Amino acid sequence: MGLADVTPEAVLEAVDEFDRLGRDAFLGRYGFGSARAYFLEYSGKRYDSKAIAGAAHGYARPDLGPLRPADFSGGEATVGRRLTALGFTVVNLPADWDVSVGRVVRRTDIHRRTAVAHRAGSPPVPPPEHSAVR
Repeated sequence: MGLADVTPEAVLEAVDEFDRLGRDAFLGRYGFGSARAYFLEYSGKRYDSKAIAGAAHGYARPDLGPLRPADFSGGEATVGRRLTALGFTVVNLPADWDVSVGRVVRRTDIHRRTAVAHRAGSPPVPPPEHSAVR
C-alpha cells in the first residue's frame, strides 16, 4: 500500500470529487488538513496535493481504500514526485505567501518578494515599518 499504486485516472477521480464536495468537505472526509506549501495544479485550479494523493489511492485500490494522513508524508520528495511522474504539475507555494482572494497584500511585500524596483518617476518604496500602504 503506497503512492506507487496511484494512477493518473485515480488522481482525476479525486480531483472531480474535490470539485463536487468543495475543499473543506473533501479534506474533512479524508482527515487531511490544508496544504501548507505543495499543491496540485490542474485546469487552472489548485488542490491540496497530499489529500488528493490519499483519496486517489482509494480510487486506484478500492480493496485497500484511501491513504490517511499518517500513512505517508507529503511534500516534494513523496507526493510531489509521484504526481509529477504521473504527468501532473505540483507547485510549491510557501505558507508565508498567502495570496488568497480577499487578502490584502502590501505593495512593499510584493516588491520585496519579486525584486521589482519602483517605476521611474514614482517615489521609492518605503521600508515596511514606514509604509502607509497596508
